[in-house]
Amino acid sequence: MNKVLKIYGILWLISFAIFNAIVFLVPREIGGVDRWAQGGFWIGYALKTVSFVGQLVTCAACLRNENRNKLFLSLSLPLAANGALTASMVVSCVFMLVPTLPAWIGAIISLVILLFLVVAVLKAHVAVQLVSAVDERIVQQTAFIRTATDRAYHILQTAGEDTRTAVKQVWEALRYSDPMSAPHLAVAEGHIDTALQELGRAVQAGEAEQAGETAQQLLCLIRQRNQDCKTLKYKR
Repeated sequence: MNKVLKIYGILWLISFAIFNAIVFLVPREIGGVDRWAQGGFWIGYALKTVSFVGQLVTCAACLRNENRNKLFLSLSLPLAANGALTASMVVSCVFMLVPTLPAWIGAIISLVILLFLVVAVLKAHVAVQLVSAVDERIVQQTAFIRTATDRAYHILQTAGEDTRTAVKQVWEALRYSDPMSAPHLAVAEGHIDTALQELGRAVQAGEAEQAGETAQQLLCLIRQRNQDCKTLKYKR
């Protein structure tokens, strides 16, 4: 359990304890009417308790997420729960402090608020899952260019004066390439991957001429790959 979740749990317990203290410290009889003997009082109390539990569950589910992007997207879940909590607080206080109100009215309002909470949380959860799925797909589709750029940068760090310029051109070409990939680009990207391995070996062996030729070959492959990528986008 992370620290934020622990702190939230402590604050939740304090808030729930204060709520119960206020409820039961208020005189049992108001205007000669025993509040505890009225159905409206217990409906209001049950509504508020369920809202507290609902808020705890949704916030805990949000705060337990270790992925920062998903955590940010999941913030809509506790916001939905907080809205229901506020509404239930107003309704429950009315029915607990005015015991003469008909209990069936409180029951209907409680069900409506509960329905709102369920629908709001489900909508927020579905939205988070859809956006997260898109983000994950984008990460997968841009993995090749990011990896290739990192490899070219690593080769650049080990390049000597006679190969640095050629390797830098390759690195910059990859760095400014279209990051999106597609199955149709698999062959072109496979050739780039092979050529990068050859460039790394040539640089490590100090073969400046071979490194220069491989770098030029890579530049051609990268340009062709980017052109194919652009063509695929136009076809879509």
